[in-house]
Amino acid sequence: MVVLPRGRTPLRRRLLLLVGAALLPLALASAIGLVLLARQQHVEVERGALDTMRAMAATVDLELSRAITALETLSASGPLERDDLHGFYEEARRALALRVTWLTVTLATPDGQQVLNLLRPLDTPLPASTEMASFRAAVEGRRPVTGNMTLNPITQQPNFTVRVPIVRANRVRYVLSVAMKPETMLQVIERQRVPAEGVISILDGRGMHVARSSSHAEFLGQPPAPSLQRLMKAPLSEGWGRTTTLEGEPVYAAFSRSATTGWAVAVSIPVRVVEAAVLRSSLLLGAGALFSLALGGGAAALVARNVTRPIGALRSAAQA
Repeated sequence: MVVLPRGRTPLRRRLLLLVGAALLPLALASAIGLVLLARQQHVEVERGALDTMRAMAATVDLELSRAITALETLSASGPLERDDLHGFYEEARRALALRVTWLTVTLATPDGQQVLNLLRPLDTPLPASTEMASFRAAVEGRRPVTGNMTLNPITQQPNFTVRVPIVRANRVRYVLSVAMKPETMLQVIERQRVPAEGVISILDGRGMHVARSSSHAEFLGQPPAPSLQRLMKAPLSEGWGRTTTLEGEPVYAAFSRSATTGWAVAVSIPVRVVEAAVLRSSLLLGAGALFSLALGGGAAALVARNVTRPIGALRSAAQA
């Protein structure tokens, strides 16, 4: 009987160690690939969310610009040029009837006093204009301005206002305004593809909810969650980060702010949804890597056995 010298490693073990050393880089590369894949998928989700918010912010601007165009057309009416408020009242009523998301049309002097409001008959006492910050901006800047959420003093309904100054002889004669229902912006959200279990919010210049894809009525006119407020306080016009919804769910949030109006659009995607998608891809890649390693290990064991078996036979023959 032949005895291997002490300390000598059997050939099969050496072959297996050799194959293991060859497979180790593959295992490390697979682990690194899993990490990079997870990071890349987070980047893709971020990029997609920001692209969607930029597009939605542009859609919101377009909706507001349509209201401005309608007001500018109305401001050029003949009766208003002649200061015929009775004739203009009828024209404004016809314009209002064509737009279900308009609450009322008002006409005010530069000091903010309304002289016409379609919620009241003409020649009845009217309140002063509300949301005076946007009113003064329209008068002083002599340009269209979009206001923020407020309550209508007559109906007590929430609305936001779009204003157009009417300039004559190089001075502001009137400010023509339309009070728009929040449903205007809710329809904008409904026309979009809201991410699975995600929440989209449209926020005015003060950061208050104008529309929300979930629990719209409950949070109308209210600020977003504090964590989202902190994210949106960054000096950039857009951003991405981890926040919490008003319902308390951890989410990834992206926002984009309009340079024209100061309004913003934000989307919140649950962390569990994002991580589940990343996990599915990682498991798929990991399973493929494990299968490759197992296949390589099995092939190595088979080769080692095929190599050592003849050697064993020769050794047995030599001992005979």
